[in-house]
Amino acid sequence: SSSTGAGVSGIPKLGDLPPESEMVQLFGPAGSMSHETLVPFAGHTVMVNKRVAANVKTIGQQLKAAGFDSYIRDVGGFRTAIGASGSPIPYSMHNFGVAIDINEDGGPDGNWNTMTLPAQMVSIFAQNGWMNGQVWGGASRDGGHFQYTGGG
Repeated sequence: SSSTGAGVSGIPKLGDLPPESEMVQLFGPAGSMSHETLVPFAGHTVMVNKRVAANVKTIGQQLKAAGFDSYIRDVGGFRTAIGASGSPIPYSMHNFGVAIDINEDGGPDGNWNTMTLPAQMVSIFAQNGWMNGQVWGGASRDGGHFQYTGGG
């Protein structure tokens, strides 16, 4: 078995923002703490959905092995607020515990819109079924955001 590509069985490819009904079916109700758990993550801890907990723990181990534990100042996961991205989304993947923010302070200039994380870090997440928010354009760009896209 390979150390990369640690997907989560039984979860289809989710894409950017799947229908909320699909998210509820896969991960439980939005904002429900009963489906969340705290996992170690590259020298920190992060609260995520129980269905992706092993996957997130693996990513954290891979990031630490690559030396990113000192680069990561803080990490956020599950939350009940939708966020302030400015995009008119009906919910956030964070509400289901399947999104992670690295260095939530927005980087050196405090701006999520321009923040870019190291390519190797983005690649480690991608190899494990996560996309990075720096691919989004305009006001939606979110360089420190990762969300699980499924397909494992």
